[in-house]
Amino acid sequence: MTSDIEIQITRLNQQVSSLNQQGKYEEAINLAKQAYELACQHLGGEHPGILESLENLAGLLKSKGDYANAEAFYRRALDIREKVLGSEHPDTARILNNLSVLLYERGDYKGAESLYLRSLAIREKLMGPEHPDTAQSLNNLAGLLSSKGDYDGAEPLYRRALSIWEKVLGPENPAIATTLNNLALLLARRGDYDRAERLYKRALAIREKVLGSDHLEVAQSLNNLAVLFDSTGKYEQAKRLYEQALEIRRRQLAENHPSIASSLHNLAALSQRIGDYAAAEQLYRQALEIRRNVFGESHPDIANTLENLALLYESMGDYKAAKPIYNKALEIFRMVLGENHPRVREIQSKQEIILRKLLDDKA
Repeated sequence: MTSDIEIQITRLNQQVSSLNQQGKYEEAINLAKQAYELACQHLGGEHPGILESLENLAGLLKSKGDYANAEAFYRRALDIREKVLGSEHPDTARILNNLSVLLYERGDYKGAESLYLRSLAIREKLMGPEHPDTAQSLNNLAGLLSSKGDYDGAEPLYRRALSIWEKVLGPENPAIATTLNNLALLLARRGDYDRAERLYKRALAIREKVLGSDHLEVAQSLNNLAVLFDSTGKYEQAKRLYEQALEIRRRQLAENHPSIASSLHNLAALSQRIGDYAAAEQLYRQALEIRRNVFGESHPDIANTLENLALLYESMGDYKAAKPIYNKALEIFRMVLGENHPRVREIQSKQEIILRKLLDDKA
């Protein structure tokens, strides 16, 4: 029989999920902590309520950019799952997959790949080679390989995942659109822009037909297609799609949602590329304000916006303004990603360029 405490914890976790979807991470984290503390006090150490609360906390902390604590919670949940269910259980595979995503975002590609392969092996063994969960693992592993530049290794995995989705779910399921988007990104990275555009448009058509034109996943597809146009110099088309994505997100989300900040950031970068520096500065600062309100001061997305804002000032010849902003971006990346991450080295190189330019100005 379900106890009053279990019902209370379930309700808290449901509220956590709702707040997370709204981008209200601080409120969600506070409730997730309450649920976890209640579970620890009143339920056994291996109770499903504790595991759900651990995984909720881990996911929220990852979204907030607190990777170290998120990893600790995921690993504790993984230890319990393996102890209770064994090393070859679907729930174990799911946590391995989630932990892999976190390691990938931290730039630990070696650790992420190892766990992705473990998760994939479990899913193939238990669920079969054509199960949707197997497709998810294939999709995620392909994303990692693509980020490493191993396009030849990634493409067949994406295509295998796509084949599974189409066979199991039919040709117009939103899950297919996700893999199409990922495969399109890979093709764009390889410079195959025409094929990438076709896949992005197919993904957009699926989402509009199945989910409706005002759905958040449609906004994501519009944004992805805009990024492609942006990268190929089709700035007017890119701007129109960025603005459509932003309009959908503003209708569907709270004004301070991270996805709105992402749209503002993308529009700012486009404005910067076409030389509209005043608009770019305004949009970057709007994105920065939202991200600080949501994430605090030490999230990678904040560092990305700071980096772009510093680059904007550098493009304007205002090296004095750029220098402290680069410094802050570097501080965040070091804190979150570690000293040896490629992003840290990129910012250090940009810092050195700014320092040389400042010295040249004084000479």
